[in-house]
Amino acid sequence: MFPERPRRPMPPYQPVPRRPFMGPQPQPQSRPGLLSQFQTPEGRLDFEKISATAQQMHGIYNQVSPLISKAGPFITRFIGR
Repeated sequence: MFPERPRRPMPPYQPVPRRPFMGPQPQPQSRPGLLSQFQTPEGRLDFEKISATAQQMHGIYNQVSPLISKAGPFITRFIGR
């Protein structure tokens, strides 16, 4: 491509070592469910935490919904429905 420019030498080829087949891997431990995030250490539901989370989600929705309603037509114009 550039005849006046010397080419750099390539490093020697080194094959990638293969791992031996170990059979099926054990499944990772399942993550605790969503409801477990709202349980007390005794296993009962923590209604104060549920209420606080619901209020926080409501506040976020109230902040984001005007932005989405204004940006929605702008985005659909580029998507081209």
